Amino acid sequence: MNPRVAKELHPLLLPWCVAAVCAGSIALGPRRGGEFASFLMGLAAFGFFGSTVLLAASSLGAEFQERTLPLLLSQPFNRSRLWNEKLLAVSSAMVTLALVYWLCHQFAPLLGFRWLLETEIGSQQPRLPIEAILLAGTFLLATICSAGFWSLLARSTIGGMVLSLASQFLSVGGVVFVLQRIYGSELPFEDSTVTKGIVIVGLIYSAVFLWLGWRKFAHLELRDVSFGEGTFPATSSTGKRWWSDWLRCRPTGSMRNLVRKELRLQKPLFMVAAIFSACWLFTLALLFLQPARQELYVIIFNALTGFYVPLMAVLAGCMSLSEEKMLGLMAWHLTLPVSA
Repeated sequence: MNPRVAKELHPLLLPWCVAAVCAGSIALGPRRGGEFASFLMGLAAFGFFGSTVLLAASSLGAEFQERTLPLLLSQPFNRSRLWNEKLLAVSSAMVTLALVYWLCHQFAPLLGFRWLLETEIGSQQPRLPIEAILLAGTFLLATICSAGFWSLLARSTIGGMVLSLASQFLSVGGVVFVLQRIYGSELPFEDSTVTKGIVIVGLIYSAVFLWLGWRKFAHLELRDVSFGEGTFPATSSTGKRWWSDWLRCRPTGSMRNLVRKELRLQKPLFMVAAIFSACWLFTLALLFLQPARQELYVIIFNALTGFYVPLMAVLAGCMSLSEEKMLGLMAWHLTLPVSA
């Protein structure tokens, strides 16, 4: 395999494997069953779409995380070639994931999983509704096109994931709100009009953020070496901000400096919390504007909470130590005259 292609595919391997397993589980899983079966199918869907967002954000986010972006930009290649290689790698991964789902769905009877898909002998093979396919395809396309821009803006994989999801959520919420103001609050989310509106806006969203991502990558200039999820870009003394200066170490107060250092490493958690708070407030505003749709917005609140709580639990447990290892501070930290 071409070393450049292998280099682009390597950071996508783990999220691709997770997404492929989840796609196979969705294709082979039960279409009918009790609450536990529905929970498993929802968990598989959550894992699939979450992994695809991670996959798209890892293409550029991994460059920041591994501090290889300066080396990449110093290569004797046009930036358009570098951008196209990354876009091609992510697009190929997404297409193969769709192929995995289709193959599992088509060959389920040969694999002996027909008893999971049917409750009655001789019934037709279940098919996904065309609306669900269009919405899923629009989500994947929008993720491919926008993850690069958001990863460059946030300078991290986690930031790219969260900003990409939040922007798509707010876009879909705005489309549904506008259509319900035009056609009435009784318009269900499953209506074909809503699907068409989301698809059209999704295509426009994809084109705009694909152009913005390429523009930002083409004009990217690295003027500091502050890479990592919990680091701040280097700024001059005239450009200090209160929130970053407050977390900078002082000449005195060793224990307070340790606390500042730990809070600074947890910066992604505060960023994620702020973005999800904005999504919650947006949903709450829609609830006040459309009280008749209370049941839908309660489901959205539950979905946001179900995604936010496990994400924060995982990040809070591993972010601090992983950042120190990535920045090369672990050994230095252990030499401090402080009890482990």
